[in-house]
Amino acid sequence: MSNIREVADLAGVSVATVSRTLQQPELVSPKTRAKVTRAIEELNYKPNLMAVKFRSGKTHNIVVLVPTVANVFFARVIRGMQEAAAAEGYSLLLVNTMGDNATEQIYARMIHTSQADGVVQLRAFNPFSDNDADEQGLLPMVNACEILDTPQCPTVSLDNRLAATAMTEHLVELGHQHIAMIKGPASSPLTRERMLG
Repeated sequence: MSNIREVADLAGVSVATVSRTLQQPELVSPKTRAKVTRAIEELNYKPNLMAVKFRSGKTHNIVVLVPTVANVFFARVIRGMQEAAAAEGYSLLLVNTMGDNATEQIYARMIHTSQADGVVQLRAFNPFSDNDADEQGLLPMVNACEILDTPQCPTVSLDNRLAATAMTEHLVELGHQHIAMIKGPASSPLTRERMLG
């Protein structure tokens, strides 16, 4: 198995140039990039991803905490997240938590042990403990699909009230007069928003 020094020697460049070609090819001239690429192909060089991640301080892993992968809605959200992550060179670590707080806390802590760069939470639970309260604004977490009472946490969500209003209006326009709603628990902020719509 070849190493980066052998690639550099064959290409007639420094190890730093090979590294830069792999990490930030736009910073390397096309001529040099071509020499490095030929050497990589000739030697069948494969970078040590663990070493690259160690040096860069980034894992390019994102933990996704999902209450159940059996839910079609979450499956679609995850598919979109996976496509977006892959386009940026990230991988998803999907955790089917079954809504278990302890499981979510264990996996969310992977960011503290440099096993992941961020967390996406798909339910209304903050997986970080009160001990992390001082860091809440610094924690790389995004809440999606739910309403989480953590103001420092960016949220991607639906306008549940507007969606429920649009659905109801559509059913009324179709002539329906007796409309029922299958809803979640009354304590859920999502349920309350949908009821208002």
